[in-house]
Amino acid sequence: MIRPMSQITNIFSGVAEDVRATASTAAAKLESTKAAAKLEYGGLSAAAKLEYKGFSVNTRLGLVKLEDTFSALGDKFYSAKAQKEREIEEKDREARELDRMQKDKAAEEEGRRQCLEIIRNHLIDYLEHNTEATFEEWLADLHPENAKTGELDSRFLIPGNPWAAIFEEEVAHRPKPTCPPRKLHRVISV
Repeated sequence: MIRPMSQITNIFSGVAEDVRATASTAAAKLESTKAAAKLEYGGLSAAAKLEYKGFSVNTRLGLVKLEDTFSALGDKFYSAKAQKEREIEEKDREARELDRMQKDKAAEEEGRRQCLEIIRNHLIDYLEHNTEATFEEWLADLHPENAKTGELDSRFLIPGNPWAAIFEEEVAHRPKPTCPPRKLHRVISV
């Protein structure tokens, strides 16, 4: 995954401050080491390699190796970098997990919606053929295994049952059947 430049900048911003602070400390130690070496070992040639307080100073090449300081600085830099990378990876993992959970929830909702749509379609077909049917009769047709025992599964009768809500909604929206007008018969007396 490619990260935006702002994230990369944030990763190294704290490390850069530590590097600056350590570099200024190292420069100060370097100057004090050079001064101490000149005072203590002033009579040695320029090619002499001096060991002083854990620092290796090679005056012939004009190089100063602050081994302890830069080793610690490198360790600090890499541990901070590794920590930032772990934090970013953890956030990425959490984001992927949240995304997966949201997709699972959406799939579950879609499955529930499709199931209720199938039930609604069955009810509509059933009510077209049985206009005066009751909820219990529809359930007996929907679940014939319950009709054999003569008792409905109690899960269908609990409040908030989606089957009952669908039944009530469809029955409420269906036009009431109309009877043809009755013909009045006259009774003729003889």
